[in-house]
Amino acid sequence: MMLRLSLFASAFGISSAVAESWFSKFFGGGAVQTAKVSKCPGEVNRGGPQPETCTFDSTHRVCALLVEKPGGTCEKRQWGSGDFWQITGQTAFDWSQEICTNKQNPGEGWCICMWAFADLIHSVGCENVHLDCSATSVDYVLSKYTDGGRDLSGAHDCLKQKCSGGAMVAR
Repeated sequence: MMLRLSLFASAFGISSAVAESWFSKFFGGGAVQTAKVSKCPGEVNRGGPQPETCTFDSTHRVCALLVEKPGGTCEKRQWGSGDFWQITGQTAFDWSQEICTNKQNPGEGWCICMWAFADLIHSVGCENVHLDCSATSVDYVLSKYTDGGRDLSGAHDCLKQKCSGGAMVAR
């Protein structure tokens, strides 16, 4: 794969990094090299080479903080006007208790789809989204234009705003 990218870069007079970025954007390949992504605290092992990280597939790349645990309780975190499941229309798939009872990787987060993240930003604004930047595949998300038919430009802007300057957790 890298030899092909080098040949492509040479043929078009561009750097290998630019060729790799173009390849990923146009062909959806896994050629994008991303920074190390930490475990998403609360996520379960859904398979892949790095269990409990938001890298196990091509869409679940954002570590969203979906619950709060004040005083040992488990409450759904509010994202502006409602919780994640209400806003995204996924109340039938509410897995908040799975996050709250996870003993192997305790926390408040879950790897959500890039499209769901984009929808959340569109619905409640970037200022009301909660994520763990160190456990989000920021470079990967920024390298994609769409996911699930949704435009990711708002997600790009929000990630740049929330995850720049070494911010770890954006609440």
